[in-house]
Amino acid sequence: MHIVIAYDKDGNIFRIAKVHHLPKDIPHPFADLTKEHDVLSIEKPGDLQEANLLDIQRRFRVDLKRKKLVPKE
Repeated sequence: MHIVIAYDKDGNIFRIAKVHHLPKDIPHPFADLTKEHDVLSIEKPGDLQEANLLDIQRRFRVDLKRKKLVPKE
């Protein structure tokens, strides 16, 4: 399973999905993203696997340099 996160230029999460199978020719499930947005895919999400997606969006943001989730301050 993957957790796929769409975020803006400031690292704010605005879309998130759990995907059980992601075909190699489809990089992410968000077809309508613009160049101002990017996607982080977490392949083996560990503790996040059981988490509520809205809770992840509320509690975390993407660290742009490290390309990983970090708690919001």
